[in-house]
Amino acid sequence: KLILLDSLLQEMTFKSIKPHIFLFLRPHSFSPRHISSSSPKNTTSSNTFLTENILSPQSKEKCIARIKRMKPLRPVKTAVKKEAAVLVPLVDLDGTPSLLFTRRSLSMTSHSGQVSFPGGKVDPEDRDLVETALRETREELGIPDTAVDVWCQMPALASNQRGDYSATPVIGYIRDYSSLPLSLSDGEVSSVFTVPLSSLCSPSYHGYTQFRVDTRPGYSLPVYHGAPHVIWGLTAIITFQLLRALLPSKLNSHKLQFQSPIL
Repeated sequence: KLILLDSLLQEMTFKSIKPHIFLFLRPHSFSPRHISSSSPKNTTSSNTFLTENILSPQSKEKCIARIKRMKPLRPVKTAVKKEAAVLVPLVDLDGTPSLLFTRRSLSMTSHSGQVSFPGGKVDPEDRDLVETALRETREELGIPDTAVDVWCQMPALASNQRGDYSATPVIGYIRDYSSLPLSLSDGEVSSVFTVPLSSLCSPSYHGYTQFRVDTRPGYSLPVYHGAPHVIWGLTAIITFQLLRALLPSKLNSHKLQFQSPIL
C-alpha cells in the first residue's frame, strides 16, 4: 500500500493555492519510454538558451568555479552508512541545452516511480565517485563512459539526518546524445525524459516544499512541476543548485520562500 501511494504521489503536480497550503492536482499518465518536455510559452527567449552559449567552454569554466564555492542545501553532517553518486547529465537537443532525468521503475523496493538522475551506491571496485556515476549511467541507460565529458563534482548531499546515505552529484555533458541508442535497465528505469533549461528556469515550473521544525527555524526545498513528472527531493535540490551555478541570475530566478506560521 505504501508503494502504491508513493507511486500515485509521483504522478501528481504540486500546485499552491495559498502561501502555506499545497494540493496535489492534475494526475498524469505517460507511456513512452522516452519523453522530451516542451518549453512553456512564457519562458525566456529561446535565443538566450542556446547550447553554444550555455554549454560553452567559458560557461563550463565559470560553472565549475561557482560549484567549488557552493554550499549544499542538505549538507552531510554525520557519518553515513553508504555512499552514492549520480550523474547530472547535460544534453544538447537541436541547439537547446537540457537536463536528462530518469523515472525509477515501479517494481523497485525503494523510491519507486520517483524522478531521479542515473546513479547508485558505490561498488568496492569503483576507483572514485566519478566512476560510480559513470558505471551506474552505463548500467541504467546504456550510455558509454566515453560519451560523457565530466565537468566536476558537486558537494555531497545527505539523504536525511539519520545518515542513511550521502549522494554526490557528478556534472557531465553527454556528447551527441540524440544519436546515442539508449538501453534502459527494465528493473531500474521505467522511462527517460529531458527538460530544456529554459523550462526549468520558467516561473511556471517553480514551486517549493515547506518544512516546519519545532526546535529550530523551518526551511524550504525546491520543486519543479510542469514536466512529464514532478521533480522533487534530492533530484530537485541538485537541479536547483546546478542551475544557480551554470546560469546568470537574470535567467534563473527560482526563489525558496518560507512562510511564517499562522497565528
